[in-house]
Amino acid sequence: GGCVLITPDGPRGPAQIAKPGVVEVARLSDATILPVGICTRKAKFVKSWDRFMLPKPFDTGAIVYGKPLIIPPDGDIDTWCQRIQKALNDAQTEADRLCGHGDQP
Repeated sequence: GGCVLITPDGPRGPAQIAKPGVVEVARLSDATILPVGICTRKAKFVKSWDRFMLPKPFDTGAIVYGKPLIIPPDGDIDTWCQRIQKALNDAQTEADRLCGHGDQP
């Protein structure tokens, strides 16, 4: 009955490439994947593989939720990795747009 948050590109990247682990976890646990994109208008981005974002205090931003994804028990891992990756990228692109950033904040 709980909620788990997973960064599907793994702890070491490469960034924005969904790994099979997130598909396996969702498939085996019968969990729904909710793609989320987050952006703020003013932030500092750390020069790391994942461009870690540090929002500035009292800033405004956007959180965009994509359509929930339910992976069937016999779902193909590679296909679902691609679907998850696209859904996450679409949500992030929209969050960036709402905050006045293009593809790259």
